[in-house]
Amino acid sequence: MLATALAAGCGGSSDNAYRRPFAPNSPWNEPPARDATVDPSSRILTGDLLRQLATYGAWVNTTSYSVPIYMVPRGQRPVHVKLDIPGQDHAWNNAMFTNLHDAAILQRQFDAVPIPSGARGSSGTDTSLVVWQPSTDTAWELWQARDVPRDPLPWRDPTPGWHAVWGARVDHVSTSSGVIRPPFGASASGLALLGGLVRIHELQSGHIDHAIGLAIPQPTGGRFVPPATRTDGRHPEMPIPEGTRFRLDPSLNLNALHLPRVTRMIALAAQRYGLIVRDTAGSVVIYAEDPVPTGSNPYPRLFGGLTPGEIMKRFPWSRLEVITPPRGA
Repeated sequence: MLATALAAGCGGSSDNAYRRPFAPNSPWNEPPARDATVDPSSRILTGDLLRQLATYGAWVNTTSYSVPIYMVPRGQRPVHVKLDIPGQDHAWNNAMFTNLHDAAILQRQFDAVPIPSGARGSSGTDTSLVVWQPSTDTAWELWQARDVPRDPLPWRDPTPGWHAVWGARVDHVSTSSGVIRPPFGASASGLALLGGLVRIHELQSGHIDHAIGLAIPQPTGGRFVPPATRTDGRHPEMPIPEGTRFRLDPSLNLNALHLPRVTRMIALAAQRYGLIVRDTAGSVVIYAEDPVPTGSNPYPRLFGGLTPGEIMKRFPWSRLEVITPPRGA
């Protein structure tokens, strides 16, 4: 399989190739203290999350609207990724685009991206893509990634090769916070796509040792809280800002709930590290690694025959609380 071959060629052990990204004290990897302050608005925020769950349901994004990760070796040949500019490349109106100065910075970061042959963005309109090169401690995340002419663009541009509409290069992945410097990044909140992603090898090993990324249908508009650096929320009347960290009550006895295996793994991670709101979605979702780089879909087996909806329906949503966000943006 492509991912296995690439990981083996990364110049280190398989453990190094699949290590947890970002610094131990990053918002993704450092668990809040057991006695961390519960936000004064916790009941309001969790109540609205339950409302959105009842209205829109819950899901695990795997083979669509998630993130494929291409692990590449040091010698992987880099390719130029053309950043499509609204109004200049027949491109659509890019909600993440800020200005030409920022676009020029991002284009320089995309001038040499080691995308392997045959790579594809995720299924769905985001077509997200992550390339991770452990040997250089660098990752690239692309939003609206397409290889033209193989992948048609939703706008007219005959330029062959890789295109993207926005994204970021993450330098020093192992010591990074997992928060992209604004205005860059492929998530609406500016939180790295690698952050909070449930990995296939984690489900195989039986534990998730980091916070999990969460998306909701109606994040509040015009406001976000750390660790988010921006938002695509469009509902100023709704109370949950992107960046909100939900956590399962530390006193909850998960063993007594007899949860399905994967539900329990998610719950344990949510109890120790939390769920961090990073995007808008059509339902309440968490993100599991898109398996397209592996050439097969392990999720029916890993999920024990349960659907993503069944896995998340058993999650103890009513026992969530909100941790007061850190000061500063």
